[in-house]
Amino acid sequence: MDKKKLGSMKRRICIGTYQPSFALTATLDAIGISHQECDETSLSKDSFSVIILEQLLVLPPSLKARVEAFIGEGGAVLEISTNPFFFHDRLNVVRKVDFLVNTIPHLGFDRISHIDVFSKCRLSKNESAYFSGLVDFEAKSNGVIGFIGLDLSMILEPKSHKRKQFYGYGIGDSPDEIVSPVSRSEIIRLIEVTLLELHLRIQLPLITKWTSPTEKPVFAFRIDSDYGTESSLTDILDLATARKLSLTWFLHVKAHEKWLDLFHKFDSQELALHCYEHSTSTSKQKIGQDLDFALSLLAECNIETSGFAAPYGIWSEGLKKAILGYNFSYSSEFSTGYDGVPFALKLNDTEEIFQIPIHPICTGSLSRRRFSIVEMKNYFEEVIQAKVGMHEPVVLYHHPLQPGLEVVEHIFDTAVELGLQNLTFLEFSEFWQHRKSISFEAFLNDGEIEIQTNAPEDFLFKISATHSEFDLINSSQTSFSIPENPAFKYQSPSLPSHEEVEALHGDKLRLLKTSILDWKHRKTL
Repeated sequence: MDKKKLGSMKRRICIGTYQPSFALTATLDAIGISHQECDETSLSKDSFSVIILEQLLVLPPSLKARVEAFIGEGGAVLEISTNPFFFHDRLNVVRKVDFLVNTIPHLGFDRISHIDVFSKCRLSKNESAYFSGLVDFEAKSNGVIGFIGLDLSMILEPKSHKRKQFYGYGIGDSPDEIVSPVSRSEIIRLIEVTLLELHLRIQLPLITKWTSPTEKPVFAFRIDSDYGTESSLTDILDLATARKLSLTWFLHVKAHEKWLDLFHKFDSQELALHCYEHSTSTSKQKIGQDLDFALSLLAECNIETSGFAAPYGIWSEGLKKAILGYNFSYSSEFSTGYDGVPFALKLNDTEEIFQIPIHPICTGSLSRRRFSIVEMKNYFEEVIQAKVGMHEPVVLYHHPLQPGLEVVEHIFDTAVELGLQNLTFLEFSEFWQHRKSISFEAFLNDGEIEIQTNAPEDFLFKISATHSEFDLINSSQTSFSIPENPAFKYQSPSLPSHEEVEALHGDKLRLLKTSILDWKHRKTL
């Protein structure tokens, strides 16, 4: 953003949303941007920097006139829709797409390898559009229109799961896991980059809430205790304790039923619930019975839990209905999303739950693809460096009976050396709840940024005035200039080539065989 072009007029930096879906609101909350619902009467340049219109069935004449006036005043509009009303001159028909790769250079979008959608999209036929036409921009009047050809409500609602391959960083064969078909974290990032681009085009910075309680990214490590023995669990605990790391242990209660008292020794660790039987089901009743029995056994041993992760990472309608009555602080399932920042998932009309996504590949995944211990270490080092280079949370997991205790030790050492902010899943969830409760208003006034907030003095805001770097500002600073030389820069991530992305979405026969084997060995309630 060229500071010389900044005007003297005071501009509010806030997203206006018109009849937003839960998916859009949850996405904006995950990004941490200031947003408010608007209508035709409140839609003005004085109130909002960008207006988001999402999957409207009809366009009221009054709204059309107000949006056109907003653009004429120098505002920006983002249409996230397969049926746009304002961005329409360069559109192809809607078509089914599995994944999209960007071929047009862009400092922000270049950090996104590809986007898995497995859904119908609307694509622009502009040769300069991003991700094969999924994202496009158009200058209009004194403002700008952005376009993302997705139906967020449909695409972000977890309805199924899919075995997918993940980039092996050229170290070995691509590992795979059952996860969400849609790469939600990449869509969240895509929307954030698009909003930044729109702000820059109207000469405004983007201001968001930071994703960690400190400048360093969060490091959280999860143990799914599946069938673990006393010695296998204690070995991991010893590694964590020696490095003063707090982990989160999702307990397979049946496997430890005779020696649950062992977990009283897990000081500075979080104990969470996995299951009684390590089995899956779509039945609300069966899942509820399993959870009730597991929790009753834990209560008898004075073990309290606040978090939950379903066996095999599989989310279902039955699971969604079952966990409603347990008041869990958070949940963590691959099939709702993986990697990236936490996000809210709707349970019913009044309740939601935070999902803490993790990187879905563990040493067991790599072992199935015949990675050596050295190759496993190299793989996770690449994963960690990529996330740290993007200033994203580093959230990984392990099973105690799988190979690679040396790899876990290497991960712990790397996190400590990098000085990452170690949190348990519960601590991360509590921070994210706190983050969501913080409101703020931001203004650009004669080249100065002003922030009004209810945040405590130690809370951090992210100030982005370019796609390549940003700064973090303590909430105690209520007025400041846009930094000339931001302290934080994005590193170029190691991303798969377009040919490698194609390969990741191929070899369907191998994935089918693995899925069949997995299904045969999977237990059901």
